[in-house]
Parts: sequence; C-alpha cells; structure tokens
Amino acid sequence: MITKQKIKNLIIILCVMLAMSLTCVFHSFLNPIIIKTLANRFNIVSSKDNLVVHFIDIGQGDAAAINFPDGKIMLIDVGPEDHNTTFINYLRENVLSSQRGNYIDYLVLSHADMDHCGGTIKLLENFEIGKIF
Repeated sequence: MITKQKIKNLIIILCVMLAMSLTCVFHSFLNPIIIKTLANRFNIVSSKDNLVVHFIDIGQGDAAAINFPDGKIMLIDVGPEDHNTTFINYLRENVLSSQRGNYIDYLVLSHADMDHCGGTIKLLENFEIGKIF
C-alpha cells in the first residue's frame, strides 16, 4: 500500500532529479558562454567589503575561487594536472592577497574525475590548505 508520505517522498525525489537535470543542461550549454563573456568583459578586482567569485578556465571545465568579505578564500575544483601551472599563477596574481601568502581556507573537490581534481597534488605543493571537502 502506498502511503501519502511515500508519494510525497517520490515527488520530492523527482523534483530534485529534474532540477539536477536542468542544471546539467544549463552547465553544458550556457555556462561556458556566460563565463567566457563575463571574463572577457569585466576586470574582477577583490574588495575587502565584497564577495568576489573568480571563474577560472582549467581546460575542459572551470574552477571557482571565492574571496569572502571576511578575507577567507574557497577554491572549488583544481582542474587537470596539465593546466595546473597557469591555474596556480592565476591564484597567486588574482585571488590571494599579499597578507594571505599561500593560504587557502577551503578546498572543495566536486568529484573525483581528473578534470576536476587532477592537479590537487601540485596545488598542495604550492599552497597551504585549511580544510578540504
């Protein structure tokens, strides 16, 4: 017998699956266009009072570095090892301030595919990481 709770749970699961599917479609087709347009049109400068998000081309996809208003830094994905030198240079020149040195508060690796986490060892050799998720 199907209860109301089971139906409710099924509807929630279907909504989540639909949202994830739409996110994948959006990411696959529109995200690279939007990110490249923004990157080409705006010079992103960090500010102590603002949340700043950097979208960084790492080859097949993009990484994100977030400068929080409280000074903390979060890095999401690091890309493959073969794009790592450019990526590390970008972090040093555009994301990290001179006061922070080589310290990144949070590293988030979205999943274990090499195009998302292949450069992790090189990153750990160059930066001190507070927490890894």
